[in-house]
Amino acid sequence: YSMLALIPPGGLLPPHKDGALKPGLKRYHLVLQTNSLCWSFHDGNWQQFEEGGIYTLDPSRLHASLNWGSTPRLHLVLDTNGLATDTI
Repeated sequence: YSMLALIPPGGLLPPHKDGALKPGLKRYHLVLQTNSLCWSFHDGNWQQFEEGGIYTLDPSRLHASLNWGSTPRLHLVLDTNGLATDTI
């Protein structure tokens, strides 16, 4: 599974939970574009992801994102059994 996840300036992905991943898979977010006013919520914590960073995310936990900046936020989302450098 893969997708590009774009949040336009002023956009919001409301709090939600997705289904659990198949056994052995992890979900990775590669941050292609962001700005200092983009925030991601995961499992009770608000965080800012760095451009170029790779982060894991458990989609079965409560998560949300918002973009208060003037540029789009763009992530490449991949479900794979590979390794990431940063874990949230």
